[in-house]
Amino acid sequence: MSASIEKMFSKKRSLLFYVLGITVFFSLLWPSLQLFYLKDANVYIPFGFIFSFGFYFVYTGFCAAVLASIRQRYLKRFIAFILAQFYLHPFFQIFYFDTYKTYLGQQNLSLLMREPLFLWKILTVEFSLGRLIVFVLGGVAVAYYLLNNLRTQPKDYLFWFRKKGVWVFTILIFALQLKWCLNHDRSQVWIRPFYIFWLILFGSVLTQTFRQSIFKRMSAGCGLAFVALMFLFNIYIQQTKTWLFFDVGYYRSLFGAYFVSTAFKDMQQNQDAVLRWQNLPPVDLGYNILVILNDSQRWDFSANANPPVVTDQELDFFYKKSYVFEFPISPANFTDTALPSILSGFSSDKDVTFIKSNLVLWDYFSKTAQAFFISTQDISWSKLNLLYHSVSGNKVWSAVLDTNYKGIPEDISDRVSFEYMKEYLGKLKRNYVGVWQTYAAHFPYTAEAEFKTHLPCDLTRKTGTENFKNCYLNGLSYSAHIRAELLKSIDLENTVVILTSDHGEGFGEHGIFFHGIDYHQEMVKVPLVLYIPNRLQKMIPEQYLQNLQNNVKKVVSLLDIVPTLLNLSEFITGKKLVADLNYFSGKSLFSHWDHRAVFSSHCFPQYRCYSRDILFADENYYLIFRPAESIFQVYNTWEDLRQERPLDHNNLDNSKLKMLVDEAAVIHPSGAAIKSVLGL
Repeated sequence: MSASIEKMFSKKRSLLFYVLGITVFFSLLWPSLQLFYLKDANVYIPFGFIFSFGFYFVYTGFCAAVLASIRQRYLKRFIAFILAQFYLHPFFQIFYFDTYKTYLGQQNLSLLMREPLFLWKILTVEFSLGRLIVFVLGGVAVAYYLLNNLRTQPKDYLFWFRKKGVWVFTILIFALQLKWCLNHDRSQVWIRPFYIFWLILFGSVLTQTFRQSIFKRMSAGCGLAFVALMFLFNIYIQQTKTWLFFDVGYYRSLFGAYFVSTAFKDMQQNQDAVLRWQNLPPVDLGYNILVILNDSQRWDFSANANPPVVTDQELDFFYKKSYVFEFPISPANFTDTALPSILSGFSSDKDVTFIKSNLVLWDYFSKTAQAFFISTQDISWSKLNLLYHSVSGNKVWSAVLDTNYKGIPEDISDRVSFEYMKEYLGKLKRNYVGVWQTYAAHFPYTAEAEFKTHLPCDLTRKTGTENFKNCYLNGLSYSAHIRAELLKSIDLENTVVILTSDHGEGFGEHGIFFHGIDYHQEMVKVPLVLYIPNRLQKMIPEQYLQNLQNNVKKVVSLLDIVPTLLNLSEFITGKKLVADLNYFSGKSLFSHWDHRAVFSSHCFPQYRCYSRDILFADENYYLIFRPAESIFQVYNTWEDLRQERPLDHNNLDNSKLKMLVDEAAVIHPSGAAIKSVLGL
């Protein structure tokens, strides 16, 4: 028997065994590194192997097909080296998790492609040179050696491509995929239409296997059974385990991450927005508007939470005279999708061209008031600076981009932008409408020494979740102090103030760390505090003030900020800047509603679309939906604030669920998909 097996391996046509060998090697490498290097008690070798196997099998087959088509020896070796880079995936995952306690999602991979400074920090500051050489160069060397020694025969891969009917089918599917990309998400036009070619390539390998000896046929049968079990196990895990997101969909998106940066769009306003601004009537507000955006601040880590995790006691004086909303939802879970929505009042169901054709918050008032956007952050990240430099010619300043600052962008303190804000506001001779964006609650959670009271706080390798959470709480405490300091320095009797955030931050409550991936409350439920000076409140009709007070205890959206401030200006000045506030995706918080559904989505077709998962919530249910797998999870909105008890689908109140889903279908296309899945 051993002689027979050795003979089979010596044949050039036994390509499948080489492919399987490389696949098994790297599929075992990922969970093994996770277990032995990270000492991760949650990892299961069989589970990690199952999810790795499918990706590496298809990718290795793809590599072999490419190499089979190249006859020139040195060119083949060069291509093999390039293709070997993708096998670094497990090593980068280990690096990233070791430092940031989370795995690289598609948006993070895209970030590394766009932000070399961030990548350089990871590779040089966070890791020793020795470790870098051993893991990265070692991994490339192994992958290159294995690929370069593949015994490739082109005909092994062209079996189905030789069939005329398959070519017709391929071209048809390619055309349909291309049409979908052009209509829905142009960033995928370089990747999605080619899926059909890879699928046929994969099918050709399997078909060729069945054409071999009985032994190979049996092996292929076992392999197919294994792939089927992998698929079924994946579905089971996704339905029962919310903490593990390292699934087939993740691998499917891996390729896309390398193409996202090539079609990276922006939210810069267009000529239609210029015309809108030019046609605006000048309105003398007679007061200031200040929005303070504290990046990555989740709602339940504050004195307003129940039970409280006190980090913001210095803001108590401000909360007591403000409207503090109890269930605000951000329109997205990542900065580059959340901020365009928050600042414009339009959500991701709108065409991107439509959003770019409209104004942002300060534009409406900039003809008579000084408009500005001041930030601690590097605002050029994700090209958001193009959004902040709006058509009104407002003031834009970033501490990171200031020529006087030198250093790593992630290490800068909010003290820098705070001092600039104080000086800038002190020089203004007229009313202002502006945004101050702080950064202390965003990783790496910068805080001055006296605010590091939650211990132990250590962001270096080998530290646990509690260390990261303590550092985050210290960042929140410092942020509260710095914001309170600014609020005490401005004229609050003449200034409308909003305190909020663009998204939350996870610490493994549902298996996810940081943000940009999930839609549980820790990711998208953020603070929303509205302060209106007493003299202005006296100018608002009592009915609308009562509506505002009632809405404090309802589910609301940060999309409501722009229409609310426009509604307020209408009360104070008597002038309409927008004919109908229903034009916006959000609602004025001065308005009344009997029932309302809000949603949060990270997917802006033709702009950013790392994931099509979506959240819909109302007063009854909080529903997270994954359209790709038709999987949904439901929580009781008010009775399970920390979302620790997902509801059994069979025990849902159908009348309440239908109420949510009916409105979801009106406000977003994914709502119609939920109706179909639930049969409502």
